[in-house]
Amino acid sequence: MPLTYPHDFSGMTSITGAQLQAQFDAVSALIGSLTAGDLSASAGILLSQLEASYEHIAIPLRTSFDWYGAAWPGGPLVMDEVTLPFVTGDTPFAVTHISYSCNDTGTDTGKFRVEYGSYSTGAWVQTGWVCADTGIVGAAGNNTTVCGLIAAPYSLAVAAAPRTLRLISTAADAGCMDSTGDTVSVTVFAKRQISAG
Repeated sequence: MPLTYPHDFSGMTSITGAQLQAQFDAVSALIGSLTAGDLSASAGILLSQLEASYEHIAIPLRTSFDWYGAAWPGGPLVMDEVTLPFVTGDTPFAVTHISYSCNDTGTDTGKFRVEYGSYSTGAWVQTGWVCADTGIVGAAGNNTTVCGLIAAPYSLAVAAAPRTLRLISTAADAGCMDSTGDTVSVTVFAKRQISAG
């Protein structure tokens, strides 16, 4: 809404304190009730100044006995991969944490990691690890379900070639994910500053 002053001082030679205070009160009332309609595109407000200034994504990586056809293997072996939809010029995502679950941890010897990289002339080029080797260990012992959370501060830097996340098995467990319906799931959570365009 437009700012309206209660007094016009243009033709006055003196003003009272109450009149001056009324002007200040009008400004304060407007500032306290600004809406989107009061903001101009030329106001220069930065996206980083907004209260909700981050974009969040969850990237799932998943494998199962039904798909793989065997128990959790030794490695390194690619169990799943997801290509990320951003390239040079995009704002990088920062990985904040990773969650994982398995409904049958076997003998607690299986391990996984999440790699980050890209393909170049058909060959995999690893940029880094989003998380290092992590044990698939049941909270209540062998052959139990596990749900875990890993703090993984890692920047998903952008590049000309689309980058990819890979779920990699790094240590075998013949009893982990060894039956129909058994799964290992990993979700990578990331955020980035919202950008215009």
